[in-house]
Amino acid sequence: MRRSESARPQLDGSGLSSSRDGADRAMRVLLAHGGARRVATAEDVHIDALMLDLADLAAARGDVATGPVARLLDYDARHHSQLVHTLSCWLDAFGDVGAASATADVHPNTFRYRLRRVAEVGEINLDDPGERFAAMLQLRLHPPGTMSRSTATSQHTSAPLKHHLKIRGTPRIGCVA
Repeated sequence: MRRSESARPQLDGSGLSSSRDGADRAMRVLLAHGGARRVATAEDVHIDALMLDLADLAAARGDVATGPVARLLDYDARHHSQLVHTLSCWLDAFGDVGAASATADVHPNTFRYRLRRVAEVGEINLDDPGERFAAMLQLRLHPPGTMSRSTATSQHTSAPLKHHLKIRGTPRIGCVA
């Protein structure tokens, strides 16, 4: 069976730049995940690459967590509590209190109490998919421990925010699956 003319590889170098870009993006994602995977195509890691690009943009602009996540970070810093950890575990478990409480290593009733405190202190409606998504995105871009209480509550910082992303399938700070 012969290849059609259109299926033959381009020998003039067209597409080389986009191929290189795809390889670079795939390599960056693999390195960001600490070697959990060794081989991937650009298609395999497309969303992870977009998240890294978004994190770069947020860092370059000096963006910090805002709204409910900032309020929870501030509260945790002042009270030595774990409300951000609770929210993170709950979001990672898709709202399954049993799984989230096991990840947080607390009794389900304790976890439910903490979750109520998350809603109260963070002023977040956990039933609203948009608010959950916004919180999850901020936690991915600004993981707990990468900012101080003062940067969590300010709108601008002088130095770009350092970020340490752990995306899809890898644990974030404090949430070991």
